[in-house]
Amino acid sequence: MRVPAFVLTFLLPVLLTVPLSASVAIPAQFSRLVGEAQAIAHGRVVGLEGRASGDGLGIETVVTLEVESYLKGDLGRHVTFVVPGGQLGRYRSVVSGAPRFAEGEQVVLFLNAKPPAMPHILRLSEGAFRVSVDRRTGARTIRRQPLAGESAT
Repeated sequence: MRVPAFVLTFLLPVLLTVPLSASVAIPAQFSRLVGEAQAIAHGRVVGLEGRASGDGLGIETVVTLEVESYLKGDLGRHVTFVVPGGQLGRYRSVVSGAPRFAEGEQVVLFLNAKPPAMPHILRLSEGAFRVSVDRRTGARTIRRQPLAGESAT
């Protein structure tokens, strides 16, 4: 028995559908970030180094921050921490939700530290804010890093 083409056109996509699922992350309230952070540091990124992750399966970036001031806690004049993703030679890894940094940029970071491990940013990009300086007035503005798909404005 031959099945008409129009039946296959409409029936086949229905039969081949796969259930989809998604997850939505609800951003933490600012007061919660402040409460959870052991340190809140304002400073300038002075070092970036890509390396293989501990399991050897991915790439992570070691970031060094020269701290100008602490709003909470104190981890020293220079803080080194690791973020997932980055570049190692010709390979690049992008991790959704992970902040990306550039040398020389000013940031405010919400950090946790559990010795002997390196400090880490709370809730990935949620704990990283960019500092922009208005060229005309010199006024500083702090804004969170945009996530993939968001506008940077």
